[in-house]
Amino acid sequence: MGEIHRPGRPSDLPDAWVLWSRWAALALAGYDREAERRGAGRTGIWLNETGVHLDDCGSTWWTLAWLGQGRAVLFGEDDASEVRWYNYESERPAIDMLAGAPDWLPRADLAELDDMLGCVYWWDNAAWRRAPYPDDLADDGLECGISRFLDRDDLVHDMAADLEADDGHFAEVLALCDRLVDHAERGTLTAAVLTEFVSATICLGSPPFAEDDLPGMVAMANRAGLDTPPWSPTLVLQQELSPA
Repeated sequence: MGEIHRPGRPSDLPDAWVLWSRWAALALAGYDREAERRGAGRTGIWLNETGVHLDDCGSTWWTLAWLGQGRAVLFGEDDASEVRWYNYESERPAIDMLAGAPDWLPRADLAELDDMLGCVYWWDNAAWRRAPYPDDLADDGLECGISRFLDRDDLVHDMAADLEADDGHFAEVLALCDRLVDHAERGTLTAAVLTEFVSATICLGSPPFAEDDLPGMVAMANRAGLDTPPWSPTLVLQQELSPA
C-alpha cells in the first residue's frame, strides 16, 4: 500500500493500528524533551493525550485519536483539500464531513473545528469510513497529508534521514529504524528495544538522543500501546479533540 486516490477513499488507508503504530514510531524517533515539556504550540510529529499529530506549520495538519472499543478518528486538513471550499462563491451545497457518521464519533468537538477542518475519516474496529463526496470533488487532502505513513520503506528512510546519521553509517541507521518500526507494528517496542535503539544511534553519530531521554521515550511507547502485544493502545482520548 502506498497510493492514495484524490479524493481519498477509505480503502486507501491501512488498518488503524498500523497507521497509529507507524505514526507513533515517527514521534518516538523524533523525541524532543524540551518540546515535550512545552506541550502547546508544537509542530512536526508528536504524541500527546489527544492522539498522534502532524503539523508542518504551514500547509497540512492531522490528528489520529483513539476513542475506545477499537474505534478511532482521523481528521485534519491539507491545502490541497477542496472540501471546506466546495460551495465557496457557488450555489453548490456544502459538504457535510460528518454525514453518515456513527453516534460514537465526537461530533461536537469536530464541529468546533469546522473552520479548520478539511477531512474526517473514522475507524469502527473493522474498516475506515467517511462521508459521501460529490462526484466533482477533486481532492480532500488525504493523499498529501497521510501518504507519508503508507509506504513502509519510504517511512523508514525518512526516519533515518531525520536522525541525521553520518554519511558512512546511513545504512546502519536505516536498519535500526526498520527494526524500530517493526517492533512498533508488532507491539513489542519494549524498554529494552528502545534502549538498544538509542544507544546504537548515539554510537553511530546520530545526534538527536541522549541517554537521559530514555525514560520519556519508554513512557511514550507505553502510553501509545506499542509495547503490548496483541496490539492495543492504552492511550484513549482524555480531553476534547483538537488539532494539537
